[in-house]
Amino acid sequence: MNIVNKKLVDIHPYEKNPRFNEDIIDTVANSIKEFGFRCLIVVDKDHVIICGYTRLSAAKKLGLEKVPVHIADNLTPEQVQAYRIGDNKTSEIVQWNYDPLPLEIKELQFLILRFQQEFPDRYGVDISGKLFFLIPGDDIFLVYSR
Repeated sequence: MNIVNKKLVDIHPYEKNPRFNEDIIDTVANSIKEFGFRCLIVVDKDHVIICGYTRLSAAKKLGLEKVPVHIADNLTPEQVQAYRIGDNKTSEIVQWNYDPLPLEIKELQFLILRFQQEFPDRYGVDISGKLFFLIPGDDIFLVYSR
């Protein structure tokens, strides 16, 4: 797989993007800031985004000039369209395994405390033990509930 660093200005959004992602850009930007750019943006031969629009928006918010990109120049237009939709839908299908999750959360207490300090109005643990992250727009993303 060919991976290149591309300037943000050379990556073009897909004009018919069917997803709303404004509410999650801050979260993705914080993830990139914390862990680095670990998930590529995939573009077609014309450098139009196939998947990674939110990552591109987060990179812009962080003031990055270049990001890692895979140019999927061997896909047909039909494959590009199918991949674009499929990549976004697969995360909605997955289910959590709640048996090991409490152990993972417990091991991340240092990170939870740091997020609580950085985003006290948007991140925390409520009285019932639910770990949550508030998404702009008053939605609550429940990370874990015992």
